[in-house]
Amino acid sequence: MTLEKTYPCPKCGAYRLVYDGMLVWRSGSRPPRSLARKEIGFSPRADYERERCYHCENCGAEFFEDMDSSVARLYEEGGKGVYEL
Repeated sequence: MTLEKTYPCPKCGAYRLVYDGMLVWRSGSRPPRSLARKEIGFSPRADYERERCYHCENCGAEFFEDMDSSVARLYEEGGKGVYEL
């Protein structure tokens, strides 16, 4: 499930979150969000890191959701804020 139209933007409150795709990488530093893809197959391996990327059409804020976390949170790009859902 993605957050599109389900949750408001934590910055401006508009229900305009757009799913940009998912980042999947094995190790090392996080790849740039421009590499996020909407069509990604899942590997059964546990050593992959995954994040869903979103942006707000209203205010332009960019967020990501850590899929390995047990708590639903949106993290604003650049470490500007963490928002619990």
